[in-house]
Amino acid sequence: MTSAHAPLPAARILPLDALPAEYRRSAVAIGNFDGMHRGHQALLDAARSEAKVHGTPSLLLTFEPHPRSVFRPDTPLFRLTPIEAKARIAAAFGLDGIVVANFDQEFSKTSAADFVDRILVRQLDISAAIIGHDFHFGHDRQGSPAFLAHEGLRRGFTMSVRGAVMDDHGVAFSSSRVRQAIPRPMCGCLPIAAWRSASTP
Repeated sequence: MTSAHAPLPAARILPLDALPAEYRRSAVAIGNFDGMHRGHQALLDAARSEAKVHGTPSLLLTFEPHPRSVFRPDTPLFRLTPIEAKARIAAAFGLDGIVVANFDQEFSKTSAADFVDRILVRQLDISAAIIGHDFHFGHDRQGSPAFLAHEGLRRGFTMSVRGAVMDDHGVAFSSSRVRQAIPRPMCGCLPIAAWRSASTP
């Protein structure tokens, strides 16, 4: 019998620079995913659905360390979901793997066009990109959802945008909202039970 305290299975953490061939042409949800709140969960569900349509695996592409800790190194960041927790939550939502891009000062200078060409097309060879409505990427946040949609048409992948997910009071779920709901002593080690509690109305 499985223990009630046994850790959840984790999605496979995959190397960005040497992605196994069986994971190419995946449907990929892209973002920081810190907190794995209801809005993030909608992206994971969408990635799994897109993968079924395309007959491909589904992946999560995220960035470590959190970009805010690179841009503002002197400001402590209340981290909600370490990479190991992201991998377990991704598996719980039926995703096949999680790809981690090393976000440092050099990576932060990557242009939006180079992000698409080098990471999404050459390294991952994606079939579909799934992003949130407020996701921007590339140096100085050059890459918008409209830019990614245009590049998808040009480079051979589909792109879908998910809007904000609202609670019963019309307030959007967000990482900031989850941080406000979690006591500070839990900073950096948000357990699955607390994640579920903070991510639901």
